[in-house]
Amino acid sequence: MNTLSVRFLSAALMTVVFVCGFLAGRLTAPTPLAEPAIETIETPTDASLATSRRVMRRYIEDLDLTREQSRQLRPLFESTGKRMVLLPKNSEDRLRELERFHKEMDPVLSPEQRIISKEILDRAREMKQGRPIQ
Repeated sequence: MNTLSVRFLSAALMTVVFVCGFLAGRLTAPTPLAEPAIETIETPTDASLATSRRVMRRYIEDLDLTREQSRQLRPLFESTGKRMVLLPKNSEDRLRELERFHKEMDPVLSPEQRIISKEILDRAREMKQGRPIQ
């Protein structure tokens, strides 16, 4: 056997050993455990936070909230938004959460704003019951 074929066979053997070692390492490496599904649900997603902010902007417009009222209500909007995301759409729990939200929001509102807030809540109740909104 000449030196060229010995070198070629040595290089081929080292390549095979390297590839086998690499594949064995990849196949036996520990994989990270998937997080439990419930934790992913409890953590609000960017989409849910965006929805919460969109709803807050809508309430600011509809109720004509002042900057101070908006500042006071921001934590309430965020906490309610996080809880609402966890509830099934059109569920009784979601409606109860909305009613609780309006009740907590009322002390910050003026009498005129409370009337509008009640109308918003009444529309949500009608939608839940499947009645047409006028």
